[in-house]
Amino acid sequence: MFDSLSEKLQGTLAGVRQRGALTDDDIKAVVAHELGHVWIFTHHPYLQTEQLANEIAMRLVTRESLEPVYAKVQKRIGDAVGAVDLARNLGDTPAADH
Repeated sequence: MFDSLSEKLQGTLAGVRQRGALTDDDIKAVVAHELGHVWIFTHHPYLQTEQLANEIAMRLVTRESLEPVYAKVQKRIGDAVGAVDLARNLGDTPAADH
């Protein structure tokens, strides 16, 4: 099972690299962010937020490595639902504003 998953992940990453959508640093930042969601899933109260996932990610990567990923997502899909609020998702606003 894991071999198959690993092969699929490698294929996906190769495709992303070929299209030039993400650099190796971008991919590291994305994986760190997603691992943040995994960490949240295993810790009570299991509150999934982009900001908390980024806080966990920043244990592994810098904020500066996350910023270009957010810019690329915003350029690709826009911000119709506020999902790409860089300041909020990277923790630049007080918690009371959420």
